[in-house]
Amino acid sequence: MSDEVFKRIHELFKDYFIQNCNLDDDEVNEIELETLQTLEPEEVYENLKELLSNLLAFKKAVKNSEVKELTQRLIIFEKMIQKLENDIRSHISVQHQMRLDMESYEFKIEELQKIKAYHIKKIEDLDKSLVDKETEILHIKNKNAVDLEIKLKGIEDKFKHEICNAVDMYRKEGAHTTRNMSEKTTKEMIQEKDKEIEKLKIIQHFLCKELQSAKGKKVKLNKVLKDGMTERGKRTKRGGNLGNELFKTIESIPKKDKKNESPYLRKEGLHIRSASDLGMTQKCKLTIL
Repeated sequence: MSDEVFKRIHELFKDYFIQNCNLDDDEVNEIELETLQTLEPEEVYENLKELLSNLLAFKKAVKNSEVKELTQRLIIFEKMIQKLENDIRSHISVQHQMRLDMESYEFKIEELQKIKAYHIKKIEDLDKSLVDKETEILHIKNKNAVDLEIKLKGIEDKFKHEICNAVDMYRKEGAHTTRNMSEKTTKEMIQEKDKEIEKLKIIQHFLCKELQSAKGKKVKLNKVLKDGMTERGKRTKRGGNLGNELFKTIESIPKKDKKNESPYLRKEGLHIRSASDLGMTQKCKLTIL
């Protein structure tokens, strides 16, 4: 029984020895095989023990290396997970901040839209008020132009009346007055009257021109109301300057002298030349309206 067991153990050792040599890339020669056949039981035991010890040591080393590798991988994975968690937290924070900014911008946009609507309505109201004011101003300008026409008509009628009176007075008293005056006084009177008549002609020409311009403004009132604000502003300003110039012109007309019936022709010292000029002036077209 013991011999049979020893024989099996010996065969088992022989097989394991050959496999170990093959794993170590060593070849088993004939001498080693013969040596294996002649081993004593104690030698077989020691060799088998050494073989098993090497096997256990190798297994332990492999296991330790696997544990170490797994530990390193675990550490790497933990670092990666921590990094990903930090990235996720950062993205969540950025997303939250973006949401707050979007809500703030939406609120600001709503406020700006309200302000825009208010300003649009305000501009529309101001445009309407501006049109109304311009219409009112043009109406006042038109009314002032009509009043100015009436005043100019009165001045013209008065001027005609004074000229007629001067001519009649010259016809009655001119010859007698001329005989009693010296030649020097007559020339001075002629020059003075000529200057007054020239001045009167200039004033009359200016009044005719300004009044025709004012009448043109009156005819174009409806067209002016439909034009743009810029054109209306220019015409309003031009109309205001026109009215001011006309009133200044009226104010610049000489006042009537209390000592004389006419502000342009005195009763004394009339001459035939002055009377003829007055007659020509009377024949001129004085009617403006």
